[in-house]
Amino acid sequence: MVRRYRDTLHLERRDDGDSTHWQKTWDLQSPLLLPSGKKLIAQETKGQGMVLPADSTRLTVRFRQGGEKCRLPGRQHRHELKKLLQSWGVPPWQRDQIPLIYIGDELAQVVGYSICEPFLAKNEQLGLDISLSQ
Repeated sequence: MVRRYRDTLHLERRDDGDSTHWQKTWDLQSPLLLPSGKKLIAQETKGQGMVLPADSTRLTVRFRQGGEKCRLPGRQHRHELKKLLQSWGVPPWQRDQIPLIYIGDELAQVVGYSICEPFLAKNEQLGLDISLSQ
């Protein structure tokens, strides 16, 4: 399928999968298979990545449903994910396919784009680098 966004043509495979209500708890020990067939992989890093709070109850992965907010590193206020995706230049048809990492009920990471400030590893903290692979 060929689409145009911001004067750029995008050639993509047709994806008829609906991931709107898909949600999985992830233990981070093994790769997590997404509905698209891609996998999420977590690797430990030092001084970067996402930090799990000591009192974290659960880590879940789901996709955009609307109304999500994230406070980007260095910013004072939370921003709507919709606006962030627009500013990052993500084509509209791809926005619902970006994995979102939640710790408890709070958005912690938009995979491939940003980690929300409260969950960002600092200095010598042990963090997790979460990436998407084929």
